[in-house]
Amino acid sequence: MKEYRCNKKMFFWKVTIPALFALFLLVICAVVSFYSNYRLLLGLVGLVCIYVIWNTVVTSSYPDRIVIRDKSIAFFSYGNCQEYFFDQIKQFRVRDAFYSKDMFIRINDPAFYKGRFWLNADYFNQGEELHRFILTLEYKIHPSSLKAMARKR
Repeated sequence: MKEYRCNKKMFFWKVTIPALFALFLLVICAVVSFYSNYRLLLGLVGLVCIYVIWNTVVTSSYPDRIVIRDKSIAFFSYGNCQEYFFDQIKQFRVRDAFYSKDMFIRINDPAFYKGRFWLNADYFNQGEELHRFILTLEYKIHPSSLKAMARKR
C-alpha cells in the first residue's frame, strides 16, 4: 500500500479557502438579491458558487489523500472516499499539463458526482512518483491510445 498526502497548507489555500469564499459569496448573493434589481446577475454568480462548492465538497473532486493498494486506487477528500478497483476500471483518462504536474483525471463514466479529480502532483509527498504512476496506469488501461503510442517512441 502506498499513500500520498497533499501538503495541508497548500490544500487549505488552493481548495478550502476558495470553497469557503464561494459559500460566503453565495450567502451574500442570496441576501442582496432580495433588495437589488440585479437578480439575474446575482443568480448567475450564485450558480457559479454552487458549482464550486459542489465540486469541492460534495463530489470530492480535489483529493487531499490518494491511497494505492495492490488492487485499487482510492481518492479521499473532506471525509469522502471514492475507491476504484483496477479490474473494474474501463476508462482512465488523464489530461495533464505540459509544464506542471496538474492533472484532470476521469475514471470510468465520470458523472456529475463522481469519477472526476483535479490534482497537482507537486503538492503531494513523493509527487513525481504519483505523477508517473497515474500516467503509467492510463497507458496500461489504454495501450493503443495516441498518448501511449507517443510515449513508446
